[in-house]
Amino acid sequence: MKKIILITTLLASFSSIANHHCIGKVNTVAVAGNGNLHVNIGTLGDGNVVCNTGVKLGEYTPEACKTALSLMLSAKMAQKNIRLYFRNDSNTSCSKGNWKNFSSSDYQIYYIGLEG
Repeated sequence: MKKIILITTLLASFSSIANHHCIGKVNTVAVAGNGNLHVNIGTLGDGNVVCNTGVKLGEYTPEACKTALSLMLSAKMAQKNIRLYFRNDSNTSCSKGNWKNFSSSDYQIYYIGLEG
């Protein structure tokens, strides 16, 4: 019984470390010729890829990416915050660096929300 409790506690702590979110204002939004949606949000970094408008990238289909683009543009125009949720990110700070692919297995972005 003690082993089960220990394993459950360890698994819960790993999942709470891996899943996290970051929030910030949308500073820039760009779509590359290949369809990648690049954003700069808060302190996350510049030119980071969220999804692709033409092909499935990570958990985001092209349709979901176009919706994410609309959310980003709405947040930028209204000066509202965007919240990004990451599933498998060992870097739990909200400073990720520049030109990262948030759809990759290193980050696994899975949810984008418009605040306020």
